[in-house]
Amino acid sequence: MQIIIPMDVDNKLDNMRSLFLKGSRYLGGLILLITVNMLLIGPAFLAQWMGPEFLDRSPPGSSGDVLLVLAVANAIWLFPSVGGQILYGRRKHKAYAIIIILDCLAKVILSVILVRKMGMIGAAWGVLIPSVFSMAIALPWYASRLLEVSYWQFARAAILPNLAVGAAAFLAGRFLLERIHLGGWPGLFLSGAVVSLLHLTLAYFMMIEKDVKADLARIIGGKISALALMARGGK
Repeated sequence: MQIIIPMDVDNKLDNMRSLFLKGSRYLGGLILLITVNMLLIGPAFLAQWMGPEFLDRSPPGSSGDVLLVLAVANAIWLFPSVGGQILYGRRKHKAYAIIIILDCLAKVILSVILVRKMGMIGAAWGVLIPSVFSMAIALPWYASRLLEVSYWQFARAAILPNLAVGAAAFLAGRFLLERIHLGGWPGLFLSGAVVSLLHLTLAYFMMIEKDVKADLARIIGGKISALALMARGGK
């Protein structure tokens, strides 16, 4: 927000628009990196930590299922963080507060209704469903309108690339893990490393723009050169 306020004072709408689109794009990538790991490894982690009985689906909705639904809900909740900070920086607290309050009310009401019909998995869905409307649609739409870009532009810049990378990483990661069959704590950590490396590789080739790749190459090259100089100096 400290970056956004000077932009607002100087009326640098183009800079804020770029921050909104690119910031949401790359923040979404980091969020999906964690979420894909949770979807693929979360239930196994839960079984290793608390016991396989927590994955039992009788009654419907095991702790593993609840974990998966809440992982998606948390990703959706965090995704519009850049847009939320822009609303704060441009002194649009009232609109942001209304969205959050309505979201919380909807979650409480829907969770109470669904938990009676579906059990704890119903409560998890009661958290997820309102988040889709408030955090994936309403808040980004309002921030886009404020910055004079269409919601479709935001979707093309931030939502669709992350969905493509996330889906590809999930499917490829599931394919690999089903054939590797790693067990125990070392296996879980190794599985997480494999999924993370796969996701980062796909994100690099499918989502990261050329100018960002050039900046990354320059930064990494500089770090390697500095380490090489330190190593020669040490000798």
